[in-house]
Amino acid sequence: MTTNREKVCILPMFSEKFCLPRNNFNRKLMQISILVIFSVSYVIIGVFPKYWLIIGMMIQFQLILSLLMTLIYLRIGCITALIFNFITIIQSTYRLTVDHSYGSQLVFILSIDTIMSILVISYFIKMGSQTYFDLLKKEEIVSKSFLKTALSEEELWKKNKQLKKLNKTICHDKEEMHRLAYIDSLTNLPNRRMFRDHLNKMVNSSNTTSNFFALVFIDLDNFKNVNDTFGHQSGDELIRHISFRLRQYIDPSDMLAHLGGDEFVLVIQRLLSHKNIIDYLTSLAVKLREPVMLRKIKITISASFGISIYPQDSNVVEEILKKLRHSDV
Repeated sequence: MTTNREKVCILPMFSEKFCLPRNNFNRKLMQISILVIFSVSYVIIGVFPKYWLIIGMMIQFQLILSLLMTLIYLRIGCITALIFNFITIIQSTYRLTVDHSYGSQLVFILSIDTIMSILVISYFIKMGSQTYFDLLKKEEIVSKSFLKTALSEEELWKKNKQLKKLNKTICHDKEEMHRLAYIDSLTNLPNRRMFRDHLNKMVNSSNTTSNFFALVFIDLDNFKNVNDTFGHQSGDELIRHISFRLRQYIDPSDMLAHLGGDEFVLVIQRLLSHKNIIDYLTSLAVKLREPVMLRKIKITISASFGISIYPQDSNVVEEILKKLRHSDV
């Protein structure tokens, strides 16, 4: 079956009937037709030189077939048509030297006209083909450039996605490192390091309320007995219970930290009198003495408190901490 690419349409605006298949059979058929026309013309000129009208019609057919050969088969068709028409010119030139008939003159002129038409058409076909190939080349360059740009954008999008994922991982790791560095894993309270940093900031800052804050040291009584009796796992469970209970009853503005073991510290930045602080700690002591269920056993535990007030007791961090451990409420 002949495809559309194997056809050349001479008059595509009217019908596909004018589309000729571009194959060797049709090319040879057209070559034979030109040869037949050439032979018949030669015979007519030689035998019936006065029938110039018939000769003219035959040469016109030869011209049409020559142009079709050039249009359809391009280089091969052009060479074939030129060869036949050059032979026709030679033949007509010979006849002109013999009989000087009008038919020979007509054949000579039309053959020259055919050759010129073939050369002009071939030139424009070549120029058009070159322009077409230039356009194809430019289209290919544009397509490659567009594809390269699209790939670059896709690559950038992938890289951006990877960077976002990496940034999210870094932020998560940073938060985890901060938590491990400043948060006690047992109670989820600020640890000793965070407490010390916070204490240093308060001492070095003048933004505290009236330059006042109080530290309360909380030490659970007889906690060692719980560890010895029930084991360290039960001791950790008791510490979690106590930390949860303290968070329930302290003021939201106060900071509670777990220093380790059975030691806690409470930071009060509210401006309270000494009596108010004592009353506050007394209520906490009462809450702490409430029984705790530990392995289906009720355990009652108490706590000892130590107070250090800034700047009344000292304005040096180490002295504040020393005073804190040696004072009793």
